[in-house]
Amino acid sequence: MQLPDPFLCGFVPSLEVLPVLAGARDHGRRLQFKGCPGYGRIIRHLLTGDLQAGILPWELFVSEVLTRPGQDGRWAIPLVIHACPMELVLSRAAHRLCFSSRGPVTGREMRRLTFAIEAKRSLSRLQIAVWLSAIPGAARPLFKVLPMELMLKGLEAGMMDGIVAPAPWGLLAEAAGCGKLEVPFETGAYAQQVVLVCQQNVCDAVPQMCQDLPAACAAARRQLTDPAAFLETAS
Repeated sequence: MQLPDPFLCGFVPSLEVLPVLAGARDHGRRLQFKGCPGYGRIIRHLLTGDLQAGILPWELFVSEVLTRPGQDGRWAIPLVIHACPMELVLSRAAHRLCFSSRGPVTGREMRRLTFAIEAKRSLSRLQIAVWLSAIPGAARPLFKVLPMELMLKGLEAGMMDGIVAPAPWGLLAEAAGCGKLEVPFETGAYAQQVVLVCQQNVCDAVPQMCQDLPAACAAARRQLTDPAAFLETAS
C-alpha cells in the first residue's frame, strides 16, 4: 500500500505529546499530526488506514489493534513516550461524598460512582479501583467509555462522577468549574505507557526519521524545561 505524502499521526492533545511535536518538527513535510477527541477515534482510523500512525496507551494498542485479525506484521513502535501525569477529577457532588467531614455512615455503602474512561480495556479501571479501595464504604464503580471531550461535558451535565485523563484535561475541567482535581491521586503500578505506533511500511519508507525520533524527543524534553519554549510549543 502506497503511503500518502505526508502521512498522518493521530493524537489526543495532552502534555505527553509536546516533546514528540517539538522533536518531529524537522520532519514536518513527511509527518503531520492530527488532533483527535479520544483514543477510540485514533484506533478506528488506524484500522481503516485513515491514519498511518498514532500516539496512544500501550495496552490499548495491544488489546484494540494488535489482537484484531490480520494485524500481524502490520505495525511498528518507533518510540516509547514517558506517560504524562494522569489526573483524577471528581464532580463536586462526588468529592463531597468521598471526603465528607462527617465520615461514612456506619454499615452502609456509598452509592456507586460512575467514571468515564477512554476505552473498555483501559488500565484506568484499575487505577480508579485502587484509589477507591482506600475510601471506607466505597462501592464497586461503574464505567462508561467516552472520548475526552465528552468526559468534560458529562461532568458538567452531572452524568459522570469522575474522570481519569492525561494532563491537562483535568485542569481544564477544574478551570471550567465542572469538577475538582484530586491532587493526591497516584497512578501507581497501573500507570499507562504511551507509545507512538505506525504502519510497518512507514518505518520502511522513512527509516531515518524513525531512528532520529527518540533522540529528538529527549532533546525536546530538555528544551521544554524553559518556560518560553514550553508555551511556544504548547500553543
